[in-house]
Amino acid sequence: MITIFLLLSVFYTFEAPRAPTWDACHCRWATWDAWSECSASCGGGYRYRSRKVWARDVPECPFKACASSDMGSDYDYSCNAICYHGSYSGGSCRCPAGWYGNCCNNQITCGNPGSLRHGYVEGSSYTYNSVVIYHCDNFYNLTGGTRNSRCQLNTLWTGVKPRCAFANSCQSNPCQNNGTCLNGLDRYSCECTRSFTGINCEVDIQAPELKGCPKNMTKFSSEAMTFLNWTAPTFTDPVGKPIQISTNYPRDSYTFPWGDFDVQYVALKPSNGMRTSCVFSLKIRPHPCKTLENPSNGAKVCNGWKTDYGEFCLAFCGPEYSLDITSSYLQWYVCGARGRWAPHEAMSNCTGTFIKDKTNDARFRFTNCSAPDQVEKMQETYLTMLQTSPYGYFCTKFEDLCHKDNVIVSCE
Repeated sequence: MITIFLLLSVFYTFEAPRAPTWDACHCRWATWDAWSECSASCGGGYRYRSRKVWARDVPECPFKACASSDMGSDYDYSCNAICYHGSYSGGSCRCPAGWYGNCCNNQITCGNPGSLRHGYVEGSSYTYNSVVIYHCDNFYNLTGGTRNSRCQLNTLWTGVKPRCAFANSCQSNPCQNNGTCLNGLDRYSCECTRSFTGINCEVDIQAPELKGCPKNMTKFSSEAMTFLNWTAPTFTDPVGKPIQISTNYPRDSYTFPWGDFDVQYVALKPSNGMRTSCVFSLKIRPHPCKTLENPSNGAKVCNGWKTDYGEFCLAFCGPEYSLDITSSYLQWYVCGARGRWAPHEAMSNCTGTFIKDKTNDARFRFTNCSAPDQVEKMQETYLTMLQTSPYGYFCTKFEDLCHKDNVIVSCE
């Protein structure tokens, strides 16, 4: 038994360099154990196996007597090299675009892009490179984004998700007063006729329309009061609203004195407060006077204000000249409402005959008609004579104009 016992061998598993007593102790390898489970079910894992070593069970052959550098363990690094959507290379899976993970078994998805209010999304695949198309219901238009979206590697959809905007607002006929409706996105606009404005053409901006406003008139008359008539203008409202007409001459005629007058008609539209006016002027004047020639060798001195209402002139003579014996420096030459000069159509001339009786009145004589002091002297004499004459009313009536600067001195 002892021999058999000594012959019996036991085995131990260890991994060490082979000892020099390997052969003396009759050391040997046992059969490999079965492989372990692979560390991964796909994508490449590793497994291992081991084997035992036999040694004689004698004191001189302890465990270390069979130490060996030979492989007591074996490793396999290519087990389960399965790539579901790719290829295995260099110990791992190489995944194509759209797949990821150790086994290329995870697909990239961008997720459901969501519903579209008043529309729908065409396409049920949301994985990489899939395309969805956005559509709108009838009377709605896409706006604010892109019609097509594609799923990207970063799991985001390309572009911006659009929305469906209502594009048939004009269906409800919102524009009033014959306005034209223009559809927009979620809105509309109205093109109004010229008579209306506002969002819905609801504001009446039409003023009364005027036809036949008379032109300005000038009437010459020898009478102090003159009758004039005219055709009144007409006012209408194109949109048919009531209007009120007022005027400062209700009878479309009047008896006017000489002067300037404005005739006014105003049409008021109470519904919007707008007004339209017709204003024309009437000028009533005496008949105009012909030009009165200057006296020979003398000067004509006249009023320079309101000459269309009357002209009043005196004759002055130059040095060494005088009026003839039948004429007087106090004679006024007047043109009134009839447009005729009185007492004559021409002034008396200053002659070369020196008349002694007429030399004493130095007020009506001048030495140089272009000298300012001589002109001023004649202007002052004229005003004094006019104010004390029967025609002094022309200064009283136009007091603000009756001064020497408005006296006209004309020399031959």
